[in-house]
Amino acid sequence: MDSDTGRIYPHPLDYVSGLKYSLTSLSVNHEYRITPSSFIVREVIDEGYLVKRVDLHGKEGYIVVRVVKRGLDTFEALRILSRKLDIPVENIHFHGLKDKNATTTSYFYIKRLLVDERIFPIQGDKVVFEIAGYTRFKPGREIFKGNEFEVLIQGLDERQQEVMKKILELISRHGLPAYYGYQRFGVKRYNTHLLGKYVVKRRENCFSRILLDTMYPGEDLEAIVKRIRRDFTGFYYEGRYVRAGYNGLGLKNVLRALNEIIIDAYAGYLYNLLLNKIIEEKGFVDLDKEYPMPGCIESIELYSGIFSEEGLTLEEARSLPCYYRNGLFKPLNTRMSCAGDVCRLVFMLEPGLYATIVLRELFKEKLVLN
Repeated sequence: MDSDTGRIYPHPLDYVSGLKYSLTSLSVNHEYRITPSSFIVREVIDEGYLVKRVDLHGKEGYIVVRVVKRGLDTFEALRILSRKLDIPVENIHFHGLKDKNATTTSYFYIKRLLVDERIFPIQGDKVVFEIAGYTRFKPGREIFKGNEFEVLIQGLDERQQEVMKKILELISRHGLPAYYGYQRFGVKRYNTHLLGKYVVKRRENCFSRILLDTMYPGEDLEAIVKRIRRDFTGFYYEGRYVRAGYNGLGLKNVLRALNEIIIDAYAGYLYNLLLNKIIEEKGFVDLDKEYPMPGCIESIELYSGIFSEEGLTLEEARSLPCYYRNGLFKPLNTRMSCAGDVCRLVFMLEPGLYATIVLRELFKEKLVLN
């Protein structure tokens, strides 16, 4: 590896997300703010699985709905479509969460027998739903190929353009730790993994405190005032929790609404800590292999010190997800072009990887997420 060494905790949110190491100390000295105009995400699917309606019989198969949204999170898009079609959210399948503060194109899958297709296309304030095709198969990982990202940076002088090219070359050569990105834990209220931790530990009192009472610097003043007054009007998850009561029903209600993403977030946080441990003990070179998530039996030895620091018992850890994930990744088909001081960066990531890890490496503390 080059003599240049990375920085530790280069972004303020690293401390709460479990991200520690960067590849290089080089940084593009330019503030990049993620917005729907500057950050575009396109979900990539294997279109070989798509067929025309005439290839199906009766109500066979699934409708593939193309979802184009701007400044809207995936869960809200799901709720909008659920209301329009008058079906439960649980009947709408999707591959993964897409950034709220972006313009994104992704796909939802719905059994044909559940809806009247003539309702499409559906136009909302921040989202459009239209039929992209049909598939005979229940949507699985074999259909989802990853995400293509388009990043637009304005006001970048020639010197910083060269720095950016140099960092991209280093990333292409060495790769980056496959950390779970900031979106997994929250940007304004970075507590998703903490909520998951207290679900795993069956500590509803702590879960309730984090969800309802804890305030964060990135929150809007109006939201903070309402939280102090215990007025949860307009708060989707807090409202669901309070309305269902504090006897365990509220917790189940929130978990159902979040599709258990908070437990997955806690597993992702522990995995980030594991990558830090591997880098400290063996360096970046040892990241390039598959490592188990904390719910796997094989994780006991790897995570033992992490479990101890987190106060997790083995029984609690076993309730977390189990699958394998490579500790290193490299963006695919990376392309950078500039016209004057405006640059366009395009790259693709395989499923489960985060563009913000690439942007963190480029801009360090000058990456603005909200």
